[in-house]
Amino acid sequence: MGNLTEEQLNTTLTERPADWGGELRSPAFIVLHVITHAFHHKGQIVAMLRILGYPAPDTDLQLV
Repeated sequence: MGNLTEEQLNTTLTERPADWGGELRSPAFIVLHVITHAFHHKGQIVAMLRILGYPAPDTDLQLV
């Protein structure tokens, strides 16, 4: 993805990949969706830990 221009990232796809099951979206939308989905699951894990009485670890992104 590093070689796509901003315009390419934000342009809706015109061809459907063989195993694609949803609306055609832009690459930027797809990447953002995957990232927010991961955060959703991270939040579920933290909630489960707290309900079970365990301290939740620091879940912030570690930028090196």
